[in-house]
Amino acid sequence: MRTAREKAEMRRNLQPNAKKAKINQRGVKRVRNNNVSQPNAKRVNTSRNKLLRNLRGKSLPNATINGLIARYDNKTKTAKEIIREANNLSSIYAAGITAQRMGTLRRRI
Repeated sequence: MRTAREKAEMRRNLQPNAKKAKINQRGVKRVRNNNVSQPNAKRVNTSRNKLLRNLRGKSLPNATINGLIARYDNKTKTAKEIIREANNLSSIYAAGITAQRMGTLRRRI
C-alpha cells in the first residue's frame, strides 16, 4: 500500500497545471538599420566622428587635430587626405621634438 505522502505526490504529477520547465520564448532578433530614425545631419556626423576617433588614436596634439577636422568640415580635404596627412604628422611627432630640431639645424663643423 502507498502512504498518504506518495498518493499526494502522484496527484501532483498528474495535474495538468503543474509547472513545466521554462523554455526561452523570445523570438528571433530583428536586424535593424541603426540610422533609420536619425536626421540626415546626424548620419553625416557619423563619418566625422569616425575620422575624429582615428585622429585621436594617432597621439597628435589637440590643436593639430582641431585644424585637421576644420579642414574636413570646410570640405577643403577629404577624410582620406586628412588621414594621410595625420600619418605623416604623427611620425614627425613620434620622432620627438629634439630629433626634429636636430634635423633642421645646420651641422657644426
